[in-house]
Amino acid sequence: MHTLNKCMMVVGPPRLVSESYQRRRVLRAGVNLRLVCPVESPPPPPIVTWTKDGQAVHLGWERYRVNGGILRIRDVNVADSGVFVCQATNGFGTIDVKYLVYVYGILVSLASFAE
Repeated sequence: MHTLNKCMMVVGPPRLVSESYQRRRVLRAGVNLRLVCPVESPPPPPIVTWTKDGQAVHLGWERYRVNGGILRIRDVNVADSGVFVCQATNGFGTIDVKYLVYVYGILVSLASFAE
């Protein structure tokens, strides 16, 4: 009698883990920002890249760090506002996840200049 071991492997493109991720981020200048690419795929894990306003985030961006599916920005400022997209790709497809980030500066009262 022969025994046949069946191994079922799930394959497919990366998919969104949850629709409940916070798509819009509003934060004060000076804080740190952490964006997580909310996707999963069967092994091997997808290749994740990040863009800001259509430009690839890379090592030359001093305050930006990418580690796997996580983008960290130190000491955000108003210029960090924009559209961030994480793109997860495997051999079966690609998914893009968009974040809208708005960083506001410190408002200074005009009355303080009158003194």
